[in-house]
Amino acid sequence: MVRSKFKVFLGPTSVGPFFFLKENIMIKLTQKAIDQLAGVMQKEKIDDRYVRVGVKSGGCAGLNYQIDISDKKEESDRSFDFIASDGTKFEVVTDPKSYLFINGLEIDYKSDLMNSQFTFDNPNASRNCGCGTSFDI
Repeated sequence: MVRSKFKVFLGPTSVGPFFFLKENIMIKLTQKAIDQLAGVMQKEKIDDRYVRVGVKSGGCAGLNYQIDISDKKEESDRSFDFIASDGTKFEVVTDPKSYLFINGLEIDYKSDLMNSQFTFDNPNASRNCGCGTSFDI
């Protein structure tokens, strides 16, 4: 059984279903992920940019996580502020459609001798692919 964080209410108009969040959760980043993203932005000398987290169709499970550096923040974007260990501040933004799939997502950064990568823990996912970058609802 998959827990859903969304409750569907059919409104009185013919517009279609409206989605209401049961709770106001957000995208979470571990301190390691925050520090890694801040380090990338500093290394590339990227100022006044946003870290865009989203979802695209594809991958072996149906949906892929996306992390990009963006210079645009749309009015409809959800945004979350983060501060790295060294005091660097940045904003993570996501579009409303992606947010429906990744509300509650926790992003971590793991590094060992063989690999360094961001990992995703999504409470909304019913299954994940083996590589960890693709999921299904």
